[in-house]
Amino acid sequence: DPRIGGKLTGKVGRTSVGVLFADDEAPGKREDTLDPAYGKTGQFFVGRLRYDLYPESYIGGIVTNRGFLDSYSRVGGLDGRFNLGDTHSISFTAVGSDHRDEEGLEQNGSAVSTEFVRRGRNLSYGASYNAFDPEFATDVGFVRRVDTREAGTDVSYRWYPESWLVNWGPILRYARNYNFGDVLEDENFIGGLGFNFARRSRLNMSVDRSMERYGNIAFQK
Repeated sequence: DPRIGGKLTGKVGRTSVGVLFADDEAPGKREDTLDPAYGKTGQFFVGRLRYDLYPESYIGGIVTNRGFLDSYSRVGGLDGRFNLGDTHSISFTAVGSDHRDEEGLEQNGSAVSTEFVRRGRNLSYGASYNAFDPEFATDVGFVRRVDTREAGTDVSYRWYPESWLVNWGPILRYARNYNFGDVLEDENFIGGLGFNFARRSRLNMSVDRSMERYGNIAFQK
């Protein structure tokens, strides 16, 4: 529930800048008028800087912050993408968080993500790795899950008959996710076959074999 806010974006040469801030009334909307937080506002800030190196390649940084009374949630880090020729690219993100809630509990963690891909007319493949420290926390943005270390890969191939069947081919995906205690929590294998026809018609088929650990039980799905 922002009381006031503002945004500034622009580009000078190869450098892009974005800044967003807001003074938010929502955190102070408490029922107890004796609550120290009653009527107080929270402050949000997001800053983004990106420098373009060459076509579809850049390096950048981001800073986010949310403050309310003595609590805070800060994240900062770097990211980049680099094209390697016409078909290959590599990208990365690395950030750290500094978090303190209203009860005074402090957390500090990191998150990293990297991906290597080849996207060609016929053959495409890729590999990725993502990790969220158990102590990573943020109040600005959205993180579905922490304490994860996930690695995955995919490969696909397309044939082009140049007829009513525009292209078709198989795709395979495989991923494994461990927590920071080296326990395998998720495993996923997908094999599929796709067909693209004229007039934007498609047919896709796939088989999915997964394992999900819940309550220390590995469920095969």
